[in-house]
Amino acid sequence: MYYARQRPFYNINIRYLQCYTSLLMRADKLSDDKLEKYYNLMIKMSAWVTEPIDKYNCFLA
Repeated sequence: MYYARQRPFYNINIRYLQCYTSLLMRADKLSDDKLEKYYNLMIKMSAWVTEPIDKYNCFLA
């Protein structure tokens, strides 16, 4: 039986990016200030991504 000594690391910022981009997909339902807030958060968090797989996931988001 295989036992992993350490859990895999998942970048939590990628999950937040996925949530923010899904909110932006319904931009017509958001107020202008919330739309700007989520857009700015998405841009800011995209700059934090350093790992290649996270960059790819960020690109997909």
